[in-house]
Amino acid sequence: MIDKIELFGKDISLKTHNCVLFDYEPSEVEEPYINLYVRTKFCNAKCEFCTYADDANKYSSSKLEEVLKEISSKIKIRKIAVSGGEPTLYWDNFLNIVKLSKEYAPNAELSMNTDGFRWRQLFEHPVHKEFDYIQLSRHHYDDEINDEIFKCKTPSSEDIKWATNLQTHPHQIQFRCNLIKGYTDTTEKVFEYLDWANTVGINDIGLVSLMPVNDYSKENYIYFHIKELIGDNFFLTKEWKRYGGGCECFNYVYTPEKNFRNPIRVYHKNTFAPNDITETLVFDGKNVRLGFEGEIIF
Repeated sequence: MIDKIELFGKDISLKTHNCVLFDYEPSEVEEPYINLYVRTKFCNAKCEFCTYADDANKYSSSKLEEVLKEISSKIKIRKIAVSGGEPTLYWDNFLNIVKLSKEYAPNAELSMNTDGFRWRQLFEHPVHKEFDYIQLSRHHYDDEINDEIFKCKTPSSEDIKWATNLQTHPHQIQFRCNLIKGYTDTTEKVFEYLDWANTVGINDIGLVSLMPVNDYSKENYIYFHIKELIGDNFFLTKEWKRYGGGCECFNYVYTPEKNFRNPIRVYHKNTFAPNDITETLVFDGKNVRLGFEGEIIF
């Protein structure tokens, strides 16, 4: 099985093995692939843990098309993840990213991460149906406290509940909750968050430790092992470690005791060495990088 391919005049590592499940030996993927993140930068929010909130004027649709054409002509793109900053801030750019992604990688999983800046516009537009997953950054169950974290207005609980009726499937809308000191930072707060998510109709939640990308993230990093939550209604199903290191994930199922609707899929992700994940390419609007903060290759 090939483990590298030349892209943009440089040898690039491919994803050749699945993440390691528990303590089993890693298994090879059926077909080597690469993932692509498209980051538009600039954002309406001012989250202190984020470093992707500027340089929107450098975004180039024509260069993105070059990038997609080059990669898709040589290797399978398994996933395209659109994020920012806030990807919907410049709406026409956002629609163009979706159009190009579907044109050059029609079989890739398409996902996006948003703070909900154009939440109702997104779900009133047919573009939302193009996404396999729409991941809403939501770091606290209380609407006002969540606005405090983002330093801007974010979708209310009612806005979220409204959108769940427009999903293409029950897991299309997902929450991504950063674990931050002073906010969602204890097992009790996690359960309060999960129970609230159940009331607004969300069935898939990621609990994410902050990546060590700036001083705030390092000082407010939370890593209590989520296994501490395991009990009668919180079950560990899978434990993953990335082949090659850099991150780890734990998968769970949660069944709320009150107002039970559906079991909720939960995972905890800890990316402790983001620059080690080199089989992921990142287009930052101007350049292609190896990993999130890695070498510029195009």
